[in-house]
Amino acid sequence: MNAMEKLNAMMKQKDSRIVAGLDPEISQLPPAYQTALKNGVLEKNVMMDFCKKYIDAVAGYVAALKINSAFFETEEFFPIYRKIAIYAKVQGLFVIGDLKRADIGSTSKAYAKAWLGKEQPFDAITINPYFGTDGVMPFIEVAAENGKGVFVLAKTSNKSSDEIQNLMMFEPKDYIYERVSDLIVNWGKTVSKGEKYSPVGAVVGATHPKEAEALRKRMPNTMFLVPGYGAQGASSKDVTVNFDEKGLGAIVNSSRGLMYAYKKDAYKDIARTDGWEKATEVAAFDAKEDINQALKEEE
Repeated sequence: MNAMEKLNAMMKQKDSRIVAGLDPEISQLPPAYQTALKNGVLEKNVMMDFCKKYIDAVAGYVAALKINSAFFETEEFFPIYRKIAIYAKVQGLFVIGDLKRADIGSTSKAYAKAWLGKEQPFDAITINPYFGTDGVMPFIEVAAENGKGVFVLAKTSNKSSDEIQNLMMFEPKDYIYERVSDLIVNWGKTVSKGEKYSPVGAVVGATHPKEAEALRKRMPNTMFLVPGYGAQGASSKDVTVNFDEKGLGAIVNSSRGLMYAYKKDAYKDIARTDGWEKATEVAAFDAKEDINQALKEEE
């Protein structure tokens, strides 16, 4: 069973299609952590405390954790990035390193060994296809060798993604994101061993449901990592087009909606009486049920 098939199995086991995003902005953390700031800086042990408590809160209701490296690349936090991933693995979660790495072939290989080696706690990482095949294949080959996976950026959730991804090619008349999706399928075939889903997945934004629906038909054997649900504006109904006929094949990211649930009207009272962790736990359960209910209504 390759990494993406393991993720599918985990989603079935937990009856959850949610990946909890971990993108901690210091200014948005619960009040208790604001009081721990020293000259505007949070100590790494305090950040580790927040991350562990967040993981504990969501672990029962999500299949995976996606850790955005951007929020840990400062000098004081980078040492704990892998420690957080290890902690999430111990809690039984599929761990995605949101790195968006890319470069020429030799550098990509160095990145791949650093993040996808057997000893690393990451089950998959995100990568950028801009360098083309020789920049992507080192990641895919190392991932396949070590039973891991990659998610390649295809159609991202941000508003300005159309500036490049929706440019029209002349021959054939495809959008760039469609050409990238075909490459993802072909890259997956090079390391696939007959499983329904190859080790090569795609990042497909929930904020572009029409494009996502077309890409699901174009990429029937590709696992989707779906950002954009919740805080970025996509609803559970927008998300359903990403799944296959069995309600699998896609995992939906929720970051701010879970990390900062304590700020939302629906969970403020819970946070006040039982703490921000309980607010996050209830929000994770609600997100899980929201996606599941939307899929049932599509049947």
